[in-house]
Amino acid sequence: MTDLNTLPFITIDNYTLSLGRALQYLQVAGKLTPLLQEIVGLHLVFETLEARSDEFTVENAEIEQKIIDFRIQEQLTDPQQFQNWLTQQGIEYKTFVQRVWMTLRIERLKAALATSQNNNLPNVNPADLEQSEIIQKKFREYVFQQWLVERMNAADLKLAIAA
Repeated sequence: MTDLNTLPFITIDNYTLSLGRALQYLQVAGKLTPLLQEIVGLHLVFETLEARSDEFTVENAEIEQKIIDFRIQEQLTDPQQFQNWLTQQGIEYKTFVQRVWMTLRIERLKAALATSQNNNLPNVNPADLEQSEIIQKKFREYVFQQWLVERMNAADLKLAIAA
């Protein structure tokens, strides 16, 4: 097994911080567990999207439209302003496109989960959920979070690092 204290992770002012030391800092600050939960959650989502890739496809035209809508909404229509924004975010355009693509796929997953739950709701008319976009979005997010918690609770987690 690799010693995490010898794995370089980040350099700060010419000092190389090991992965082990970075994890220790996070643990002492109380931020390691939330970070690990986030990683597990992302893994489960990505794993589901990969396993059901035919179900959650996104066309290039949809990605391009989402980017256009985002740039208009954020007033980043000028190419140089948009490039400056990307630089401030610390990402390249390719990464931004990947984020948009993944966001659209996750939205499709949320919609699919919510649709399957609509039929199981007691005393709720599914047509009522369709009437309000805000209610629909909140419901999709709620169902998605419940699904994620259930998946995380059922996952067999083994942490390969020592505190």
